[in-house]
Amino acid sequence: MDTVNEKNTGHLRLEDRPDWGLNRRDDLVAETVAICEAAQIDAFESVLPQTLERIATFFRGDRCYACEVDESCKMIINRIEWCGPVLTRNDKPANDLPVALSTQYLSGLQRGETVRLAEPSEPGVTTHHKSLSGGAVIRSSLLAPMVSGGVMIGFLGVDITTAEMSPTREEVDVLKTLAGIIGLALGCVRSEKKRRLFQIAVEQAAELVLITNSAGTIEYVNPALERITGYASSELIGSNPRILKSGLQKPVFYQELWNTISKGHPWQGCFINRRKCGTHYSAEAVIVPVTDGTGSICNYVGIKRDVTQENHLQRQLIQSQKMEAIGTLAGGIAHDFNNILSAILGYAELAVYEIPEGGPGRHDVAEVIKAGNRAKDLVRQILTFSRKTEQDFKSIDIAPLLKEALKFLRASLPSTIDIRTRISAENARVLCTPTMIQQILMNLCTNAAQAMKDSGGILDVSLTKTEIETAEIKQHPGLRPGPHLRLTVGDTGPGIEPDILARIFDPYFTTKEKGEGTGLGLSVVHGIIQALKGSVQVDSCPDSGAIFHVFLPCAASEDEPTVIQPIALPTGNEQILLVDDEEVLAAMGKQMLEHLGYRVTVRTGSSDALNTFQSQPQDFDLVISDRTMPRMTGFELAERIKTIRPDIPIILCTGYSDELEIERAAALGISRMVMKPLGMNELADAVRSALDTAEPQD
Repeated sequence: MDTVNEKNTGHLRLEDRPDWGLNRRDDLVAETVAICEAAQIDAFESVLPQTLERIATFFRGDRCYACEVDESCKMIINRIEWCGPVLTRNDKPANDLPVALSTQYLSGLQRGETVRLAEPSEPGVTTHHKSLSGGAVIRSSLLAPMVSGGVMIGFLGVDITTAEMSPTREEVDVLKTLAGIIGLALGCVRSEKKRRLFQIAVEQAAELVLITNSAGTIEYVNPALERITGYASSELIGSNPRILKSGLQKPVFYQELWNTISKGHPWQGCFINRRKCGTHYSAEAVIVPVTDGTGSICNYVGIKRDVTQENHLQRQLIQSQKMEAIGTLAGGIAHDFNNILSAILGYAELAVYEIPEGGPGRHDVAEVIKAGNRAKDLVRQILTFSRKTEQDFKSIDIAPLLKEALKFLRASLPSTIDIRTRISAENARVLCTPTMIQQILMNLCTNAAQAMKDSGGILDVSLTKTEIETAEIKQHPGLRPGPHLRLTVGDTGPGIEPDILARIFDPYFTTKEKGEGTGLGLSVVHGIIQALKGSVQVDSCPDSGAIFHVFLPCAASEDEPTVIQPIALPTGNEQILLVDDEEVLAAMGKQMLEHLGYRVTVRTGSSDALNTFQSQPQDFDLVISDRTMPRMTGFELAERIKTIRPDIPIILCTGYSDELEIERAAALGISRMVMKPLGMNELADAVRSALDTAEPQD
């Protein structure tokens, strides 16, 4: 094996081959250049074997090959070859095939030298020859390095099986020239493939990619950025990224960004940008300065990730955590608050029974009862919202509720808004709770007033009865045929844009400025209406106001007892053990039960109550206990009492309850669980029901 130089000459001299003149050499070089220039990138490797065949013919070789190597020059990563008839083509893939050249000759190629391999005697070289010849023995080989960008990327080789090769200087020059041309072409192919791979990765990436020049002018955007922003690349290229600014971030934000990247440092942060349609999106971004050979910044590359949905979900999570906290708080305070309401309502009802009809103060006490019942409904609504209890729907005439709510609204709205009402429906009953109806009206009217806050206008509220026919069901999804109440709330504000109209009932969606709304109002309205088996529709267009139509199924009439007029209540004379750790409630309960004719023993501690019952278990006909008490809860007290006397009926009073507690009460044999605060009629019914259904004593 030899490194070929000017002194290495042999039998393959040009003067010995008159048919291989200089013109032929020049033609071969020119033809190779032409093929390399003309070949398409994707087709280059398929046309290269034709050039290799011509090179082999020029050297009277039996094989010619171009091998690409890895960065270490120890493994062949690609092999393109032409074989003559005396050799078998090696069709095995070239991926990770060892170069199998000794360090001496590999180093020679890396230095840019051409090397000649005679019939091998070294094991390493034999492996190389066999690997390239499909098992045939090569008598002589000539290898020249393929260089691209000053780095060896492979070698061009010619094999001869009939004689040893002694190339002339001209032949060495030809092979080196051809290797240089093919190496340059393969280097371009390799670079182009990498560029295409990078381009495909960038263009198919979900991330938004934006490249600017050093002055900040956009030079490239990928399809993801076009898709998210709504701008075409032709609209963005040549413009400044400020085209995407939303105006929601302060100038100092952008100043700090430019101060960072202009010094050559990468920047990380989050943009709130504006789409072409005017809506906003959030994007986490990394902006990296790109420098040229002199160290000067020539480009900025921005990689952004749309996190709008993530932020939305994060806000929902935070909001749900807030709601969970509210629910926990509601459950925690319900007991104490209901105890307060119990005292207010209980003593107020006792006062009503003491004041004769038309007597002084009776009306005032009636108003206290009315306000207390509204507070009672509100607590139950909060507990239902926090999933602490179930709603108790009743047939309610909603017309008086609407009128009362509108009076409150009139006092809170500016005088520039004129409220017009047409509540003409009589006996307008719906199966609901008063708080639900008030929430529907208050939310719809508040939204309407917000729309007219700048210029004023007319708030129109009407309530009418309508019949939904079977043929109309398609126009009112969710409704069933039959009589319905139609509540209409309209305004003369700017109206709702069509692209927003479809989203107004989405949770957390709002067009209001930060601090002016949570995006929950209309979603709450929608949820309540669905719970009432109703439907809501919106008619609106820009500059023409908005009208909300709420359809609620009519409920059958129901005679409701009034707390203001004394009524005939079920009474008795049985002995009752009343247990409550609140002395005020214990005293009030005793007074109410005695008003109903019962004999009452009061205990304000669960341990005292248990001792009293143990000492005389047969003296009591009923036990009424609070659920939440220190040291021993109502459940624990009931369990201990039941072990003493299993047949004793027990009523448990609670500020809130859930399914698990109801199941636990049933398992313990508790007769009734009643929600505080209890009115006189509710208490009378619960006591009489528990006594009448109790098992008789043996």
